[in-house]
Amino acid sequence: MVKLLIIDDTRDLLHDVVDTLVLEGYEAYGAEAGEEGIALARQHRPDLIVCDIMMPGMDGFAVLKTLRQSPETSTIPFIFMTAKTGRDDRRMGMNLGADDFLTKPFPVEELLNSITTQIAKRRDLNQAAEKHVQQLRETIVTALPHELRTPLNTIIGFADMLELEAASLKPDQIIAWAQHIGSAADRLLRLNENY
Repeated sequence: MVKLLIIDDTRDLLHDVVDTLVLEGYEAYGAEAGEEGIALARQHRPDLIVCDIMMPGMDGFAVLKTLRQSPETSTIPFIFMTAKTGRDDRRMGMNLGADDFLTKPFPVEELLNSITTQIAKRRDLNQAAEKHVQQLRETIVTALPHELRTPLNTIIGFADMLELEAASLKPDQIIAWAQHIGSAADRLLRLNENY
């Protein structure tokens, strides 16, 4: 079930929005202050946050800024709902990483559409990231055996030659072959560290 966190200091509006979202099939919970909202976001890891801008104490901008600084909450989609309609406020919110703005008062459909859009966008981004990770895994699985075999073949080949021909080799030939073995071992070590 999709979890939504609503942060607004207007108690009646907060309860109306939470109740509406629960009726729409979401798991929704609310906070009446910025600090409380941040604590709930860290505790519950919601799929999306809807937050007022103008609140006493910590305003919505500070809430968003704080959440974006924390790795566990930095990518949660964030929608501002506000009576502030100025261009500077919108720009500030977008610069902080807000995903959408709803101007109060707003119809329920507008809220639901915004939530649906942001959840779908996040799902698509997660799927694209997972696909990229899967492709990377496949590339590594395909390339790694070959990359590991090349230096191993050099090490095994020169070690076998040393063992079989040790009695008839001159010291400078032994040194050269040992250097080949050492170079291949260094390459293998670097490959191991990189992967």
